[in-house]
Amino acid sequence: MEKGLNCQLQLKKKGMLVINYLRIP
Repeated sequence: MEKGLNCQLQLKKKGMLVINYLRIP
């Protein structure tokens, strides 16, 4: 369970990075 939660947090972080990256034109 802890592993799954950690994985989700990692994906969220990656998603935020991607969004920030795409935001900058």
